[in-house]
Order: sequence, then C-alpha cells, then structure tokens
Amino acid sequence: SEGDLRARYYEEKKQTFEKGHSNQQKTRLSLIGHFQGKAAK
Repeated sequence: SEGDLRARYYEEKKQTFEKGHSNQQKTRLSLIGHFQGKAAK
C-alpha cells in the first residue's frame, strides 16, 4: 500500500484548479471521475 495519499491528492487538486483546467460551464469538485453530475451553481 502507498499509505495516506490525501495530502498529495489535495495539493494536486489545488494546483490543477488554480491553473484553470476546468470546463467554463461546470464547476469541478474533484479530479476523479465519480463527480460527473450537474454543475454546482
């Protein structure tokens, strides 16, 4: 097992969102695919 990966995940998420890698029509909640529902408003 790789251990607790939360800190690394959240740092990558923060950097990705700060760079603007998101669809302008949707607000991304997660980097992983299980949050593919309607956009948050």
